[in-house]
Amino acid sequence: MARSWGRNYHLIVEFAPNLFMAQFHSAEPMHFVIAKQPWTMGSNNLLIEWINPDEDRKFNEDYTFETLYVPIRIYGILCKIGEPSDLHLLTESMLFAKGSYILGIAKVNVLKTVKDRVRLTITESTSITAYIHYEKIGRICNFCGIMFHTVLHYSKRRELFMERIAKKQSVADIPFERFGKWMTEI
Repeated sequence: MARSWGRNYHLIVEFAPNLFMAQFHSAEPMHFVIAKQPWTMGSNNLLIEWINPDEDRKFNEDYTFETLYVPIRIYGILCKIGEPSDLHLLTESMLFAKGSYILGIAKVNVLKTVKDRVRLTITESTSITAYIHYEKIGRICNFCGIMFHTVLHYSKRRELFMERIAKKQSVADIPFERFGKWMTEI
């Protein structure tokens, strides 16, 4: 049964540039919005932060937007990427739906470097490399590993490059990518 979105939220207000607050009629639609992350607008991800209406009002600079619930492929490594999601139940379909990968949802700190792969120990003498793909995240820098920008827009790499050129030093050892493209591309 389709629900009218208009009956689920009370008010959406932009109270600072690009900072919106939504008030919901009940906890159910609010939880839906938080649990169905990541949301996108065009190619940009929206960062959502829970606000307890019973707490004192926060100032704009108090909002940190540090975490995002991200669907990732290959479940057994969630604890090596972030923390297992506290909003999503692990189901058997996540583990066995696809033969080529396993799906899970990790709560990832967007201010820290993401992982593009992890080494998993299978037995004492056997380990494998597991490659991580972040679904619905369009931009992760392949140089620094931080979300929401690309290597083409990473100023620190560009500054390092220009500094070396100014000093007439070689730039051959400055890689374009230190992380795999598979994080965002399939």
